Amino acid sequence: MTTALNKDSTEIHVQNATLLGNPDPSINTPGVVFIGTERIAYFEKDGNVLKRLYRGTLGTAIQSHTADAKVVDASGMQSLPYEDTTTTTTFTGDGTTVSFALSYLPDSTQDITVFVGGSKTEDFTIGSDSTTAVILDVAPAVGVQINIVRKTGSVFYNQGSTTASDGTGLQQSTNKVVQFMQAKPADISLIL
Repeated sequence: MTTALNKDSTEIHVQNATLLGNPDPSINTPGVVFIGTERIAYFEKDGNVLKRLYRGTLGTAIQSHTADAKVVDASGMQSLPYEDTTTTTTFTGDGTTVSFALSYLPDSTQDITVFVGGSKTEDFTIGSDSTTAVILDVAPAVGVQINIVRKTGSVFYNQGSTTASDGTGLQQSTNKVVQFMQAKPADISLIL
């Protein structure tokens, strides 16, 4: 900060606001910073001045801060670009079939979610061979939809052809999550 911030201040003056997230009031998304242990949301950036402040958000205490206090960005642009992959395999009940083959064999019932007729069910087992993956306890009626949902996470390492990693290590990996972490190093301060 370039000026002190009192408990009743309505603006934050920073050295370089381009390093901080941009608020979007049209969708009610503020920029967020931490100064000390206070979380502050702002809805306007005017040059190097943050305005339309909401102080002490998420239960943090409103505090006074000196001009040399560190401003740490906590906006959405600090979020890892990570998402799980969800795949759904759909079948239609015929009144007699209870076994449904998948292109993969889950290790356990915890690896998938099964919906019969739109309702989640836990009344199934996993087959023991590569041709039958899911065996329902009761055959769904004719025309009832069966959805088998698999959610898989992403690895941060460069993947090998048959292994989770190619052995180069995290610092040499080139996927988008690692690139994000390398481009935006964390500014972690110890709070005593």
